This record gives sequence, C-alpha cells and structure tokens, in this order.
Amino acid sequence: MTVACPECGKPVPDDQTFCKFCGALLAPEDPVSPAPAETSISLPAARVPEAKLPPPQLPPEKPRSGRLAGILAAVVAFLLIAGGVTWFVISRRNQPWEPGLSFSASAAQINRGQQVTLQWSAADTASMKLNDEAVPVSGSRAVSPAATTTYRVTALSRGGESQSREITVRVIEPAGPPSIQFSGDRNRIVKGESLTLSWSVSGAGQVQIQPGVGTVEATGTRTVSPDRSTEYILTADGAGGNEKQSFRVQVDAPSSKKADVLVTPPPKKDTAVTPTPTPPPKTDTDVKQPPRELPQIVAFEAEPSKAQQCQVVLLRWTVKGATRVTIDPAIGVVAADGYKPVILPRTTSYALKADGPGGSASQNLTVTIAPGNRADCAH
Repeated sequence: MTVACPECGKPVPDDQTFCKFCGALLAPEDPVSPAPAETSISLPAARVPEAKLPPPQLPPEKPRSGRLAGILAAVVAFLLIAGGVTWFVISRRNQPWEPGLSFSASAAQINRGQQVTLQWSAADTASMKLNDEAVPVSGSRAVSPAATTTYRVTALSRGGESQSREITVRVIEPAGPPSIQFSGDRNRIVKGESLTLSWSVSGAGQVQIQPGVGTVEATGTRTVSPDRSTEYILTADGAGGNEKQSFRVQVDAPSSKKADVLVTPPPKKDTAVTPTPTPPPKTDTDVKQPPRELPQIVAFEAEPSKAQQCQVVLLRWTVKGATRVTIDPAIGVVAADGYKPVILPRTTSYALKADGPGGSASQNLTVTIAPGNRADCAH
C-alpha cells in the first residue's frame, strides 16, 4: 500500500520512513506505549515539526546506447589485435630465415705447426655445427691443421632451415734460412794471379760478397785478384733469416830465387865444345803445399730424436771447412750452418755429407717415430 507524502503529496510505500522524492518524515515513531482502551482519552495529535533531509543521491542510469558503444569498441579492439597478431605470424612465415651467421679466422695462411683461431656467431638459431660437430651457437676454437683445410659452420633454425659459411686455412712450410754454395776454383795463388769465385744461393732476397765485390745475383761467378791473403764472405738475407759462408784465398809472394846460370869459357881453337844444358828455373809448384784439412761436422741432431707419427721434428747441423753440404734423403744441398723442420710418418735415417778442399766427411742421424696407423702425413 502507499500513502501520500504530507509535504509533496506524492505516493510512497507505507513501509517507508522518509519520502523518496522530498525526504520528508512520513510517520514519527511514538516512544510511549498506548494506554488501555477504557482509560484512553482522544486528543488531537500534536504536530511535530519534521526534519527535512536531502534526498539520497542515486547514481544516474547509463543510457543503453553508451553501453553498446563500449561493447562495440572492445570487440573492434580485440579484432584489430587478433588481426595484427595473425598478420605478424603469417608475414614471419613468408619471410626467409636470416640468422646473421658470421664466421672468421684469425689468419688465412699459417706455417705448419702454428695455430689459427676460428670464431662464429648467429642469432635466432636452434643449433650450430662445425664440420659436422655440434658446437655452441656462438663461440671460438683454436686449430692447428697439418695441411691446407676448409672449415664449415652450419646454423640450423627451429623450422629445419640451414645456412653455412666456409673458410679455407692455407698451411705452408715454414721459411728456412737461405741455402748457400760458395767456392773458388783455387784457394791459393801467387800475387798478381787471379781466381774465379762461384756461388749459388736459394731462399734469399739479397746476396753480398765482401770485400771488394758487393751486391750480386743469387747465382753467378766473379774473377778476383787479391794482393794479399783474403777471406771472402758471402752474406744471404731472406725471409727465413740471415746466412753467411766464407772462402779463404792464400796469396803467396812471387819467388825471388833466380835460376842458376852456367857460364862456360870460350872454346879453344880446334877444340870441340860440348854445351852443358842449363837446368830450368824452379817454379811455385816445387814449393811444398801444406796439408789440407777435412771438413768438420760440429753438430748434426734432431729435436726431438724420438717423436710421434706426423709430429714436427727439427733437424739442426753445423759444419766447418766445407764448400758443399748435403743431407739425404729428400733435403739436398743446405747451408753449412742451418736447420729444417720435417714431418715424418715413420722412422727415418738421414745422412749428412760435407765436401771441402781437404776431402769429404759424413755423419748419419736416425729419427725414431712411434708406430701409427697413417701411411703418410699429407692430411
């Protein structure tokens, strides 16, 4: 049921205390219990002034059109986001995979026995291989190839795609010292005579002969006429170092001894005279030559003398008093003082021979190689 508000007259529910339209008090509560009916006296009700309260503020109702617009905007935003994600995924699938693979080596060429560092890196890559060996996606490795070798890195994507890069490291024999052959056609002359120097040098960029000759070609001859005993020194400069070899010429003074002359008296008349032969003058060949010494092999050794298969072994030698030095097998003519690295698949014996004005000398050297399963050391 409803009752009329005593202030604004609008109908309100009878169980309300205040008017929902103007806030007026509808029916004040009587704190005193009513008296019994037989003793009650009807008196006009006293009018109590009513306290006016402000009407309650109710949140305004949103129009339905605003709610629909918000829902529509949310749907549109969702569709845009979903479409963008879909487009991104499709476009990524259609684009080629590019991991940015890089592969480099610290040197493109090394001497046998040296090391080179390989370095690689890639992005968006599932795995990486170096010559079919699994390696980290980014990393480096030091290698020491015995021969020229091509290295390959391969990057693999999560979708099964792959990219590769290759690098070839060239391996060369280390440059040894220059090889010298230096001699003369005679090592002793008389002052005023001449002799011919001859030489052959390999592995040198510059060759000089002193004293008095200067810079020369790697191979040649030169006629010299020293006025005193002289030691000619040939110096060869090359990428593998500096080498020297000498050739000594002894110069003798001319012989001052006069030939004996036989003076005969004039012949007597009517007397037959028999001429006496005059002996020939003595020459330098009648002078006794000093004995010539044999070449001396000071050292001929290997470092190490016992090695593993295909390990680098260094041969070293020093020879004095020789005009030609050879080492066999497979090495040939060498300088009087030098070294050479060798790589051996099996035990090998070397023979060093030194030839000089006084004769020849030789020495053998055996390098022991541990047994292995390689026929050669080419790879």
